[in-house]
Amino acid sequence: MMSHRDKKLDSLIGKKVTVAFTDGSITIGVLTYIEKFEEPDYLKPGYYHVPGTSFRKSHVKAIFES
Repeated sequence: MMSHRDKKLDSLIGKKVTVAFTDGSITIGVLTYIEKFEEPDYLKPGYYHVPGTSFRKSHVKAIFES
């Protein structure tokens, strides 16, 4: 089974980060990882999340603590 976890991303969970995505977009916020389906925001399990954006490690071009 392929893991969607990443050691660098995991080390930043709970911290304010700036994320640059492969599509050129950038977002800033506190990083979380969704373990299970969460309502009412309907956050999908197995995804990293910054408020307003859910993503997998493969979509991250760069990430650093803000």
